[in-house]
Amino acid sequence: MTAEEHYRAGAAHFNQEKFQDARDEFTKALGEDNLHLDSLYFRAICHYKLSHFEKAIADFDSFVTIMPSNAKIYADRGLALQMIGKTKAALQDFDKAVALEPQNPYRYASRAFIKDRNKDFHGAIEDYQHAIALDPEDAISLNNLGLVEEKLGYKERAKERFNAADNLESQRMEAHGENTDTATKKSYEDFVATKNAKTAQPQAPAAVEIETIGKPAEKNTYLKVIREVLTTRDGFREFAGFVAEKLSKGEK
Repeated sequence: MTAEEHYRAGAAHFNQEKFQDARDEFTKALGEDNLHLDSLYFRAICHYKLSHFEKAIADFDSFVTIMPSNAKIYADRGLALQMIGKTKAALQDFDKAVALEPQNPYRYASRAFIKDRNKDFHGAIEDYQHAIALDPEDAISLNNLGLVEEKLGYKERAKERFNAADNLESQRMEAHGENTDTATKKSYEDFVATKNAKTAQPQAPAAVEIETIGKPAEKNTYLKVIREVLTTRDGFREFAGFVAEKLSKGEK
């Protein structure tokens, strides 16, 4: 089989969340063509999904060597580094992602999340403020900013952030006709309840939460992913439950 054929087989497994099988096919694709970037990128994602963070980092390292100006890869690698406790290296990657895309609000929001997890609350606030300045309608960053401010005792300021986030989220739902759907109403109620709960956690960046690879015949699939994940409001809106669960258990 050719590298592209192995890649397509891996894509089918990946889209079914069979990450071990997908990883094996991507590895075979790379055996045929060690510069098959789609396979390299998605093998890294498979490693991440399987909690093989060191292997994911190694693949991201290879990708960075080939494409050193790709902000998305630095952000993904940074999250993997955070997972194995290499906080300093993780933040350096998020710094690089911000430097490469200084007008992308989600780069700041992602770095803010990591800073918050590492108790750099003032640094997190500064980054969330940057993100909101670039995208004033980002309800997630507003909510997360309020959570950080609340930790520092800025109760009234946090309340203002929560109210602003509520209003923006409500407007978004109405614009999409979601407010007529009972399940969506429940989802929004959960959003508000979680925000107000003492145990509320900020929403994690969706760096490697990728649902599907896309049509196998599409060229430069990894570029499509880069455009869609953590570069759009909808991409960032997805809660990275896997990441949050790991971090909440103290697995940095």
